[in-house]
Amino acid sequence: MIRNTLWLAVNGLMVLSLLIAACGPAATPTTPTAPTTPAATTTPSAPGEAPTQKEAVKALSEKPKYGGTLTIAQTTWVNKFDIAVSPG
Repeated sequence: MIRNTLWLAVNGLMVLSLLIAACGPAATPTTPTAPTTPAATTTPSAPGEAPTQKEAVKALSEKPKYGGTLTIAQTTWVNKFDIAVSPG
């Protein structure tokens, strides 16, 4: 009898805590602040030397290959096709 009462009290507290957490005020989302000025500007090291620019990223010319065969090795002995029935 004491065990049933204890379980009832624990379950009641769990349900109560879930309800309080669900009905509580929503967390306010915080937006990260981004700097409004450029992070770093490069200046030429010598007067007359132009700053170097990075190359633009080229689009991939290869397309993904579809189809093929997937081979998976299984380390246990398979005597049935149902996982719930097979041992191990």
